[in-house]
Amino acid sequence: MTFVAAQRTLGRALGPWWLWLVTGLAWMLVALLLLRFDYTSVSAISLLFGFVAISAGVVEIGVLMLARGWWKLIHALVAFLFIAWHVWSTRMQYYFYGAEITYDFMRAIMTDPLRFGFFLVGVLASVFHFTNGIWTFCITWGITVGQRAQRTVRAVAMVFFLVMYGTAVAIMLAFRA
Repeated sequence: MTFVAAQRTLGRALGPWWLWLVTGLAWMLVALLLLRFDYTSVSAISLLFGFVAISAGVVEIGVLMLARGWWKLIHALVAFLFIAWHVWSTRMQYYFYGAEITYDFMRAIMTDPLRFGFFLVGVLASVFHFTNGIWTFCITWGITVGQRAQRTVRAVAMVFFLVMYGTAVAIMLAFRA
């Protein structure tokens, strides 16, 4: 099976790209109208988003299997391991062991050089994978058809990467101060 044939097969299996967009907008509408932003509803929205993100990640794994080069798979594995560790060390510690996730808790993580380095690499992999995924999504689903449109979206995605990663590093450094 050629790469192009594999992309077509995946495109047929995943359905129309706009369905994901409409579903996301519908969830935002539900959140705005029904849940009303108290702490319980914010927690519910976080859980719903978590489930959506996990299911999108499963789809992304399928896409990665069709991608060329092992670096993409290794890059995704680093991002996955970082996200799993982050969820375990922050959210699951709270639910299973009652650990309070406070400023001091996060400061302790950020002042440890090993965990800080892991955070830097993990956030780098996650943010790059996310912004590169936006560019790939636009190409795969025919949003950017021509070379000029693809270069423009790639530049926008790269700027988005720099802004997101720069913000994340600034937040991490603020915990170290």
